[in-house]
Amino acid sequence: MPIDQQHYELDFDPKVLNRFIFLFNIARHHARSYPFEHPQIAKSIQNFITLLDDLLEYRDEITIGVAKDNLIIGDASLEKNAVFKDLANSLFDCDIASFTIRRSVNHEELFAFYQLLALEVEEIRAKGGFSYLLRDAGVGSVKVLDIDYSSFHSTEMETITAPTKEEEEEIEDMPWEHFISGLIDGKLSADGEKATADELDPATLAQLMNQQKLQQGDAEKKQGEDTYEATITSFFKELDNEGRNDKQRAASMIRLGNFVDQLNPDLRRDLLNSTFATIGDRTELAEDMLSAVSPQTLIEIFGEASDEQITTPPALLNLLAKLSQHAAKDATSARVIQKHEDSTGDDIEERIRTIFQGGSPDDFIPADYQKFLQDVLAMEKLENVLPETVEELSQTLEGHAIETSVLNVILDLIDDDPMSEQAELMTQNLLDLVHYFIEVGDFDSLATTYDRLHEHHTESEAFSIPIAEETLKIYDTEEFSNAVLEGLNIWGEEKHGAIRKLIGHISGPFIQPIIERLGDEEEMGMRQYLMSVLLEMGEPAKEALIKRLHDSRWYFVRNIIILLRRFDDPAIMQPMKRLIGHKHPKIHFEAMKTYLHFKDPKADLYLIREMRGDDLERRKNAALLASNSSSPAVYQELINIVLEGRADPEYELRTIALKSLADIADPNFLPSLKDALATRNLFRPGLHKEFKVNLLRTLIKYPPEAAHAFLTELAEQPKGELVDTARQVLRRLPKRSNA
Repeated sequence: MPIDQQHYELDFDPKVLNRFIFLFNIARHHARSYPFEHPQIAKSIQNFITLLDDLLEYRDEITIGVAKDNLIIGDASLEKNAVFKDLANSLFDCDIASFTIRRSVNHEELFAFYQLLALEVEEIRAKGGFSYLLRDAGVGSVKVLDIDYSSFHSTEMETITAPTKEEEEEIEDMPWEHFISGLIDGKLSADGEKATADELDPATLAQLMNQQKLQQGDAEKKQGEDTYEATITSFFKELDNEGRNDKQRAASMIRLGNFVDQLNPDLRRDLLNSTFATIGDRTELAEDMLSAVSPQTLIEIFGEASDEQITTPPALLNLLAKLSQHAAKDATSARVIQKHEDSTGDDIEERIRTIFQGGSPDDFIPADYQKFLQDVLAMEKLENVLPETVEELSQTLEGHAIETSVLNVILDLIDDDPMSEQAELMTQNLLDLVHYFIEVGDFDSLATTYDRLHEHHTESEAFSIPIAEETLKIYDTEEFSNAVLEGLNIWGEEKHGAIRKLIGHISGPFIQPIIERLGDEEEMGMRQYLMSVLLEMGEPAKEALIKRLHDSRWYFVRNIIILLRRFDDPAIMQPMKRLIGHKHPKIHFEAMKTYLHFKDPKADLYLIREMRGDDLERRKNAALLASNSSSPAVYQELINIVLEGRADPEYELRTIALKSLADIADPNFLPSLKDALATRNLFRPGLHKEFKVNLLRTLIKYPPEAAHAFLTELAEQPKGELVDTARQVLRRLPKRSNA
């Protein structure tokens, strides 16, 4: 299982939790790959939200920690499979130490979260960190704790755990006013030691408070709320009593504002309730503090004050209204400016020059198509256009549709002139597109690219085509094979067909990676999928599987034998010889089954020897396989087991022998079965009677005429322990013909 259940202490269903992370990652990929309105995004996000309800049950949220290439829930570390590693790397690259998803999360919030995950880390840091970007996007049901590299310290601990009760008491006993005065004068660092102001900024202090809030119980949270008012009162008394001038007082309030801006909403409301109650109508102090709050947070504070979540004096409420109006305008202006600054004039000019280099744009439009466009422009309006047609045309303008169109254009250009002077540029474009299609899970386009380029590669025996050769190299790499196979879990069942098709086209490079995954895969459905893909790959896969028959993992070898038998090639019998008599009974069983499948003469001898042996498990396996034999000697050995019952105290072996005889259903067995009904067991009379009842019930599988005669003789007796059973089975037989 992906969850290390030995150390798993949280009350989450491991299977639901695994599926939760899979769906979260699939939705993340879809949000990156498709436009916002695409139905696939809505479907995948809705699937995730539905499962979130099942996972949380009676909880309100779930918090997941992030390591470099792993995810952590509570004290449980998730095993490093491709999906968890993919998600962990994505989150870690965004400087995310942990994230919390609340039950109240909606479609828009998740989509915004996924969009932010697509940003480069440099952009995230430049804009204030991921948690700030989430707040700025109006996402309230997803919370993120950013990685603060400045506060990292080395440790000798083998595992990172939550603070002990004694360690928590050390933090709780530290008076709140020491934090505030430390914030003002720079006397406290993140590890609790005195330091300069440079070593502890308001953001770090807010981070410590946010972390402490997450670890508190309800009673501790209530106690913290009661403490804020006394603490803030003490803080403002210090400002007034220490003879500080207005400039010093303003600087202190600005630091307090920076601190407020970094707090989570719950802490922020508690702190502001106490602050506004203490400030009263002193708007100059409030203005200094609020000037340090980001525009988005300021708007949130005004909204909460308007909804009476924050108790605000009238003068301060008016101040908040004015500041929030300016904040809204500033935020809008900043976004517009940023949007235009992202693409400079030189950049746009260069892109246009690249597109139209080498001649007039009309040169790229065929004459007949250009005439068609002119006719369309001459029309006053388009009539009788079906909504389905409009939707289809709209989809061609989506980002992904454009990429696939670019691919087709490049492939057509290669068809027209494989040795083009632009070969190097087209090769690089193709390589970029291959990486893009892997990223978005478009395995159909990957197959198309491979097929089109492979045609050139096979047709040009006398000379090489650099474009095809260079691009096809990537399809032959282990990195490509693993990326495609990881897509099985990342994208889910909807992509399994496309991945199978792609693997079938490329084949060779995938054989060893699929075999390795078959050995490690724990889910039966996925094992069956991998086995079916290997079967379709034919002879090369068969030869590679034969070489793994002596692997140390019995379950892996068993699956290989089963798969090799499906190839239906007698050539596999040569390496199979060494597995007869294998120390593990399941490997031995499958090897015996393979001998019988190919009707090897030695198979019957092996069965007889096994059924006559002393190992009860091997005898049972041989009796089970005997129904596949056509040897009278094997049948006689089954009859001997039924009659004698040697070393079979629980009647398990005899029950299996009866079933195998019934599967063969030779009426010549019936006299021997009649003899078995006449036997007795003084030591186990109950089990022996049950054995006889089972014997009669197996007669339903024999030819009706023979079974009818057998049962009628017994049913017509006036009394006996088996008369009722015989009559019941007789009624189940097909009715005899009157003819």
